[in-house]
Amino acid sequence: MKAQRVDGLAPAMPLGEAARRIVAMRTAELYAFVPEALSEHAVTAMHDMRIAAKRLRYLLELVGFCFGEVGAEAQARARELQDVLGEIHDCDVMLERIAASHASEPVGFDALAARFRARRAEEFSRFTTLWLSIEASGLRDRLLRSTLSSPAQEAVGA
Repeated sequence: MKAQRVDGLAPAMPLGEAARRIVAMRTAELYAFVPEALSEHAVTAMHDMRIAAKRLRYLLELVGFCFGEVGAEAQARARELQDVLGEIHDCDVMLERIAASHASEPVGFDALAARFRARRAEEFSRFTTLWLSIEASGLRDRLLRSTLSSPAQEAVGA
């Protein structure tokens, strides 16, 4: 998944304004994978959502202070999403490898595959619970509505 270009940025633009534009774009990229990623077998959508969460997280590590407390909350949630989706991806990769090995060496891989399927199911449940809590909190709207919270932060952006 390639990151979308953020239009309207200029070198002289205040940091807060530029940050809001970029965060809005990266947030939209993350949300674009819903509802598909909430389907248990949407391997590609979940992987792409993990990449989008990673981009948003790293961006918020740099400019999250421009959004006050909601920036820190969004950064933490993006990290949680990245982690849980990474665990699911790791299970998907291992299940593919087991399936390839199982075809040439059929003995002994059934139990291993069952363990990774169970682990994936646990992580998928964790992911859906996390996503529902993010949605219920209104984090997206709060983040996109947030503004610089103090004159000192405004000065940084000027």
